[in-house]
Amino acid sequence: MRIEVSTRGCSVPEVLRLYAEERVWRAARRMTARLSWIAVRLKHEDRHEVDTRVVCRIDAWLRGVGVVLVTYSNIDTYVAIDRAAVLLEQALRRTISTTRAEGAVPSPNMKTASEASWASDVDTEQELCAHVRTD
Repeated sequence: MRIEVSTRGCSVPEVLRLYAEERVWRAARRMTARLSWIAVRLKHEDRHEVDTRVVCRIDAWLRGVGVVLVTYSNIDTYVAIDRAAVLLEQALRRTISTTRAEGAVPSPNMKTASEASWASDVDTEQELCAHVRTD
């Protein structure tokens, strides 16, 4: 499972990147066999305001299901990351249990043809972005 926090136009402080990766890994650690990648995106709701809420959006690719998306916003970046990670864990559990009940989730080691071809293009096609204030 790959976890990425990246930027467009500004850099994420190393401490914040490591914190986000750790929190998301802890939230998804029980489901790593079914996850291909997780993208963490951070941005300010209003880039022109000094004290604005930070939006943490986490996208996770769940094999056999697709993308699971959660979003949380808070004034504190670390709180936004923490709460979004908790929401991700809950969403993944709910999605897996729902699809299991419907018989839609394949075994963790099985890949569909579309996943196998998509996995090789993930690095070039997946746009991952995190916007943080660097003042």
